[in-house]
Amino acid sequence: MELPAISVIIPLYNAERFIGELLDSILAQTFKNFEVIVVDDCSTDNSVAVVESYRERFGGRLKLVHTEKNSGAPGVPSNIGLSFSRGEYLSILDDDDIITPTAFEELYPIAKAFDADVVACEIYFNVPAEHWHDPAAWQAFHEGKKPDGNFVDKPTLITADIAERVNMVARRENVLPWPMWAKLIRRDFLLENDIRFADNVLQDVIAAQCMIYVAKNYVRVPNVVNCYRNHTTSLSNRKEDTLKYIRKYLRVLTNGFKHMDDFFERQGIFPTPTRFEVQRTGKLFQRNNRLSPKNLQLHSLL
Repeated sequence: MELPAISVIIPLYNAERFIGELLDSILAQTFKNFEVIVVDDCSTDNSVAVVESYRERFGGRLKLVHTEKNSGAPGVPSNIGLSFSRGEYLSILDDDDIITPTAFEELYPIAKAFDADVVACEIYFNVPAEHWHDPAAWQAFHEGKKPDGNFVDKPTLITADIAERVNMVARRENVLPWPMWAKLIRRDFLLENDIRFADNVLQDVIAAQCMIYVAKNYVRVPNVVNCYRNHTTSLSNRKEDTLKYIRKYLRVLTNGFKHMDDFFERQGIFPTPTRFEVQRTGKLFQRNNRLSPKNLQLHSLL
């Protein structure tokens, strides 16, 4: 049996409003050699029923898996999806994403041409609701808003020098896109380097750090193939009592840094990357130096 070129992994939790649109955008792909693994994290709404309704349309390429208990973050479902995957490359998407019809057709040939461990796309955040279903409008909405020096104009293999990669991250925090949904990742690269996703809300950043410092061939591309939909029910947009939120965030950071330190120690990499993350985190808090519920911009901490 032929193995799929791409395994699409979707951690799912209470996304009945959006999961159908994501699955529709996957079905619309011009590149057809893929499988889809949806990992339900104990949803309490109609999400699972929506996914079940798509089984026949995927013609055996859709697998639905369930966690035993809710994990509270996409990391655990992502690891489960990885364990079930068979593809050469992985696309790990949020359950409220939409991807362009040519997403896989654009990225897979680049991955093959560069023998890439990671292909990292550019990203557009906070696309307004009226533009969610019009990929052509994503770029129009963001014209003139691209940070100078942070975007590439063609597929670019970043330096293999680890120290320079550390400096790239330290100089501009967005120079290498963090989100998993903005990447195509070689499956064997994750397995061979024991890269897994942490069970907290910073799992994207932690895994991305590990990839940046270990990948032999890390390719950046100018392509934008995913719409990040900013809405009130998204995981990154949920707000809590300010002090409670800060305590939880710092606890997650501490655990995240330990996770990265353990990984770097196993890989024989110097601990500087984690120290840079501490410095970057300090800058985030400096930007929010009026730590009162009235003034704290919670979204800047994510």
